[in-house]
Amino acid sequence: MKKYKLFSVVILFALVLASCAPAAAPVEAEEPAADAVVIPDTIRIGVNETMTGWGAPYGDMTWKGIQLANKHKPEVLGKPVELILVDNKSEKSESALAAQRLVEVENVVAIIGVNSSSMAMAQNEVLDKVGIPSIGPACTNPLVTMDKPYAF
Repeated sequence: MKKYKLFSVVILFALVLASCAPAAAPVEAEEPAADAVVIPDTIRIGVNETMTGWGAPYGDMTWKGIQLANKHKPEVLGKPVELILVDNKSEKSESALAAQRLVEVENVVAIIGVNSSSMAMAQNEVLDKVGIPSIGPACTNPLVTMDKPYAF
């Protein structure tokens, strides 16, 4: 019984001390630092997938899954997400070109795709240079992410 009384006294004492603490002064909004990340009004995410060629069935299923996920969670950090699909035609060279287009023309902040490890490696050569993250939903080759800090 003594333990409970002591515990109650300690809790009561802590509550009293907390209620006596001075109120925090209001914090004025600071201007963002020069190197601060500014979140755009719309989060543009690129999708580099195989919509034609030998990998079309895989790309189609992946695209439908991405669209479904976007339908259920259409916002990130309170901002709407816009998906931009580019067909890499099931070719490594087209995968790199699609990544370049998504970055330079479409101004995406991240890329979902490619399902094929070899095409993801071609894409990641482009993305690693500009620091854009990507995720390969079905890649199995460990070289996809080896020494590529932006590839997942």
